[in-house]
Amino acid sequence: MKKKVILFFVLIFFFLMVNNTRALLISPPILNIDYEPGKTVYWGFNVGGIREENAIGYYSLYATEELNQSIKITSNKSIILSTGKWIPIGGTMIIPPELKPGIHKAGIVVVQTPENPNSGIIAVIGVEYVINVMVPYPGKYIEGTLDVRSVKVNEPVNFIIKLVNRGSEKVLKADIDLDVFDSNNEKAGEIHGSIENLETNSAQTIELQWDSRNKPYGIYRAVAKIKYDGGSDILQKEFRLGDLVVDIINITGNYIEKGTIGKIIIHAQSQSNDFVEAYALVELNTKNEILQLKSSQISIDPFSIRDFQVFLDTSSIDVGDYEAKAKLFYEDKVTEKEFNVYVTRNLFKSMMTTQTLLIFVIILLLVIVILNLIKFKRYKRNTK
Repeated sequence: MKKKVILFFVLIFFFLMVNNTRALLISPPILNIDYEPGKTVYWGFNVGGIREENAIGYYSLYATEELNQSIKITSNKSIILSTGKWIPIGGTMIIPPELKPGIHKAGIVVVQTPENPNSGIIAVIGVEYVINVMVPYPGKYIEGTLDVRSVKVNEPVNFIIKLVNRGSEKVLKADIDLDVFDSNNEKAGEIHGSIENLETNSAQTIELQWDSRNKPYGIYRAVAKIKYDGGSDILQKEFRLGDLVVDIINITGNYIEKGTIGKIIIHAQSQSNDFVEAYALVELNTKNEILQLKSSQISIDPFSIRDFQVFLDTSSIDVGDYEAKAKLFYEDKVTEKEFNVYVTRNLFKSMMTTQTLLIFVIILLLVIVILNLIKFKRYKRNTK
């Protein structure tokens, strides 16, 4: 068992070392080709970038993806790479006829060949060079992307819209109507823009800006409606307006059995774009005194959820319902939430009273008497 555990950690360490020091690089990684049936395309890239000192590795090249049968690798399909060494790889591709509209892929994969495949430990690394064949749609056809970054409240929000003409005809004009909706799906704003003269297989980018002043922090959704020469498309993307606020979204573990140490968990969510250092404090009114239970300090990632834990020893607290307040301290701010702590009886112990034990004994005696009567009747039948 110990050997398996040790082997497991050795494997993890080995993979980490491979990823960090023997990572392969390809330059350039992608080639985009316009669709011309039967055309021979020459492609090429450089592979290398191993940073590990005195490293040497054996690698093989393979054609992959949908159009792998159209790929011919003219360079050596088996290569040796060492630290700092780069090797040029090249070949040809004959674009097949009758491809459907859209993007069709071919790939050339460079994969490490295990030095000893029978060793039981095989860590294979590889990279892929991708060739995209762009087949235009008949007529006018636009594909778009919408990018937006989360910002702080009252800062301007920039929307970057990229439109690519994947059709066989030029798009004269594309109108963009972008609406912003809040978390209640109510419209919070709108902006408009347009682009003109978008040629086949070309792209244009437009940036639209929204004024977020006086809008509360939270999650927002941008919906961009694209209308062009009789066609249309809709793009959507969520973003956040952040503020230095940490909300208490839930509290669990507040039902605790008498005589035990309970763990109360404060679930908190940051609404900030930045890292926030925070700790939790629970004030519990036991009717005799107010207990203060403090958590450790935690760093919360932007817009993430973290749990804060405090512990309550109930050995000196009576069974009952107690008022409590959770507080989150961060920067110079405090977030509070009231809740109840319930100290409960141990059900098994509470059931084992004198009266319960007496009833149990009576039932047990009755069972013994009945069993003896049955046994006695059987004995009499057998002796007749």
